[in-house]
Amino acid sequence: MSALINVNDVNDFYNSGKSDNVVQSVINAIDAADACLAGSGATEDQQKLVKIYACCHQLTLMNGGQVTSERSMTGDSVSYAAPAAAKGLDCTQWGMMLKSMPGASCIEAIFNVSDIQVFSVGRRYS
Repeated sequence: MSALINVNDVNDFYNSGKSDNVVQSVINAIDAADACLAGSGATEDQQKLVKIYACCHQLTLMNGGQVTSERSMTGDSVSYAAPAAAKGLDCTQWGMMLKSMPGASCIEAIFNVSDIQVFSVGRRYS
């Protein structure tokens, strides 16, 4: 059985400012890796951390990306690294930490957008 996480677990690591419903939706999406994680050989504590890191990665992307610079109070400026889908887990600190964990390949599999194929079928009527 894979480890279970909740909104409070994720918020303890990263306060994204998103509502509990949004955080829970991200958790639900990450739960797609449960079967893989259960068979990965990772301990329950490692599985929990992997899932939390994955949620933090997604929430960071939802907030505009990784903060790369900040200014003093008089400058009030924050810069974000534009999240590049091609970078995968490497585009956030959470993703980079996740990659070193047992079971990381389970999370990478659900984030792997290169396996998605989109087709458009239809007719054009004049």
